[in-house]
Amino acid sequence: MAAPKFAPVDPIDRPRSYASPEHIPTPWRNDRPAAITSRQPIGARLGRQGPDQGYALKLAKVCAT
Repeated sequence: MAAPKFAPVDPIDRPRSYASPEHIPTPWRNDRPAAITSRQPIGARLGRQGPDQGYALKLAKVCAT
């Protein structure tokens, strides 16, 4: 937000610029046990899968073995 016109500004002050944060978090990775690593399954009765279907597919795979 810009300063209002009536705000006192010293003409010799340098404008602020971007500074990097001191801590950069590690990048997010899809490494959950139930995460689907391939494409989503497609079919007439499958609908649109959400995040919970990956866990159901993982359980089905574990139970089948």
